[in-house]
Amino acid sequence: MKLFGPFNNRGRDAVYVFLMWLQNHEREIREDMANKRPPEMTPEDLKKHRGATDCHICKKRLVKEMFCDSMAVYDYGSGK
Repeated sequence: MKLFGPFNNRGRDAVYVFLMWLQNHEREIREDMANKRPPEMTPEDLKKHRGATDCHICKKRLVKEMFCDSMAVYDYGSGK
């Protein structure tokens, strides 16, 4: 993976200059994205990943204590 940057530009046409820079590098970026390869993880990283209980981005729980898609069964005969 090739890294670009940092890209700094201040001025009236900063957005235009950034978009032109991005278009110039688009081919290389697309080629890199198409080159699928497994992530480089150490055994320790893999252990942490498999044992995670919270999302590292939003910090919400990954393991639900109650399933959202389960329904209580209603018995029409007994009313329970």
